[in-house]
Amino acid sequence: MKPKSFIFNIAVWICIFHFSSNQLSGQLNSKWEMLETDNFIVYYPNGYELEANQALQNLEYYRNGVIKLTGNKIDKIPIIIEDYGMYSNAYADAWKNKIHIFTFEPGSNSNLSFNQNWFRSVGIHEYTHIGHLTNTKGAGRFSEFLLGKFFQPNRVSPAWIQEGITVFSESQQSSYEGRINDGYFDAVIASRAKEKILPSITTATNIIPTYPIGDWYLNGGMFFNYLSNMYGKDKFPELFNKFGSYWWAPMVGLSFPWLGLDLASKKVYGKSMKKLYKDWTEFEEEKYQNWRIDGEKLTDSGWYKSFLKGNGGKIYYFRRYFNDIDIGFSQLVEFDPSNKKEKVIADLKYSIEAPIQIYNGQIYYTVKELDRGYPNVSTWGYTSILYSVDINTGKSKKVCKDDIRAFCILNNGDILYSKDQKHKFGSELWNYSNGDKHKVAVTDQLISELEAGKEGIFVVSRRDFENWNINQLDLEDITFTTITNSPWAEFDIHLQNNKLFYSTNHNKTYSIFSYDLNDKIKYQLTNEGFSRDGVVIGDYLYFIGLSSTGEDIFVKPLNFIEWESGIWTESTTPDFLSLNLSPKKGGYSSNLKELLVPYTHMFYPIGMNIFGTDALGQNTYSIGFEYLSEEKKYYINTS
Repeated sequence: MKPKSFIFNIAVWICIFHFSSNQLSGQLNSKWEMLETDNFIVYYPNGYELEANQALQNLEYYRNGVIKLTGNKIDKIPIIIEDYGMYSNAYADAWKNKIHIFTFEPGSNSNLSFNQNWFRSVGIHEYTHIGHLTNTKGAGRFSEFLLGKFFQPNRVSPAWIQEGITVFSESQQSSYEGRINDGYFDAVIASRAKEKILPSITTATNIIPTYPIGDWYLNGGMFFNYLSNMYGKDKFPELFNKFGSYWWAPMVGLSFPWLGLDLASKKVYGKSMKKLYKDWTEFEEEKYQNWRIDGEKLTDSGWYKSFLKGNGGKIYYFRRYFNDIDIGFSQLVEFDPSNKKEKVIADLKYSIEAPIQIYNGQIYYTVKELDRGYPNVSTWGYTSILYSVDINTGKSKKVCKDDIRAFCILNNGDILYSKDQKHKFGSELWNYSNGDKHKVAVTDQLISELEAGKEGIFVVSRRDFENWNINQLDLEDITFTTITNSPWAEFDIHLQNNKLFYSTNHNKTYSIFSYDLNDKIKYQLTNEGFSRDGVVIGDYLYFIGLSSTGEDIFVKPLNFIEWESGIWTESTTPDFLSLNLSPKKGGYSSNLKELLVPYTHMFYPIGMNIFGTDALGQNTYSIGFEYLSEEKKYYINTS
């Protein structure tokens, strides 16, 4: 290696880093801030200190539980708070040992609506990923030290293990939070177990597009719940520790489980992972052999259906399905109960995000649209557009654009909608009329659904660390009168004939109830299997039920059974004050310090590479030492 070559490469790298740092410092130094404790360092856009503190408090409060569950004492890691507009998500980057959390709270109709506090649920989920995937013990630590993070054994676990332990973990803090406690996962497993078609361990490991999309969360979460009930959750850290010591596991991968997972499983459970998985499927088949839906199935198209709405003796709803290569299709559909036929009203480019409304022959719906200018690393995010489509012609038109979470149409034709408060839990209420919109009110309730009629305005809403409940909203003085209030969730509201119909997951069973607005009595309309989003036509209740291929329309005779609330243990709110946190504050320069420590390295026969990045991922680099056999010399390559 010539000295000139070395000096030139290093000089170029320093110049590039200096230029990019100065440029970014000028653009972003005032836009990112930092909070730091002994265990976490949280980076957040300017103005998002409330969100940063929520993430930090929850992670500190529940940290020891995750460490115990995964068997891994995790080093201090960065947490990145980002606002992507109306997009709920998060991810753990186990390569760089950091977590990204997006700030938008999931709604009552979201498949992420299983949380009472978003930062608790998603923070624990992602932190468990870090604890599990980076758990390396014994000889495994030596191979990781020598060869880099590519040789961390738990990384080669199948997706149903990687997501299964996180789904289990997110469900341990409250009996009413997490997908294990929700009831939907139980129903999907039941629909498959009833027909004895639960996927084998081979099918579960080889990901294929099927209902529900992402079923490794489903199979893995329910499998870990079974293991916990049968053998105790204390076995989980033993399993991860044992497998994490198998330095050879990354080389054999998933192709030879008897040299990896099965071997570790036999030492911890006395059975191979394949045998444990088979025990689980047989257990579920025995448990759900008599499972049934409380109604008659009318459609057979499966996949996803939501937002049922009755109008003129017909039912309208949103349908989403996927083809064999995992491409999704969205449609507005009309169903005629008289001939049991589905008719597509409109093919849509995007998924509908809130319950549809029908007014004067028009179906109103919202979809998300990508936009720029959001406080995150990429600056991209999502807002919402309200459209209307003519039921008869299928022609659609844009009504308005805003961050619309929920909306309804008032008796005078005005549109009332909710959008989230910024940097405070709760909603703003807005009125849209003839092209103009103005703010009506602000409330500490987060409003996820709105339904209006001559009987009044009703909302699905919640306060922080609560589940979704139903209230009647008085727009005059912005007060909420409780209709339903339990630690479980109540949602999917429909106002018909002076009755409010709604769905619940009481005791982990999705079922349909009604509340008579005159006599103030609650009635249960379904009581078996899975049923939600009920609408009434004549003397019949139509609703979404489950089969092994997904969601379909079911019907049953309308039967009101008076119901009294059960006795449930209330949820408890974590005592964050007991943490006595006094985080240190910092700015953008703290993020750049992460560049000084490479996050991994890689050796190969003729050289090596070192990889580094800042916490936000805006500056990345690699330095490679390579031997060129033709020239018989070593060179340094940088990028």
